[in-house]
Amino acid sequence: MVKEHKYISRTETGLAIYNAIQNSGYTQVYIATVMGISPCSVSRWATGRHIPDLDSLAELADVLGVSLDTLIVRRKKKK
Repeated sequence: MVKEHKYISRTETGLAIYNAIQNSGYTQVYIATVMGISPCSVSRWATGRHIPDLDSLAELADVLGVSLDTLIVRRKKKK
């Protein structure tokens, strides 16, 4: 049995974060304030330029009231 290798898609994860923020009704500035980070960090996550570290991702999910699975998009690695 060959195990499929997957990776986290930065672009699609950014889109999932962006959509979760939009659905929450919160602004990126509000989320940054609650999390104690800069609004630029939230913007980078929402545009897919960066993926938050695991602790930040878990906190973001809590703030937005969604599961981690909602925010992380994984894809099969291309051979």
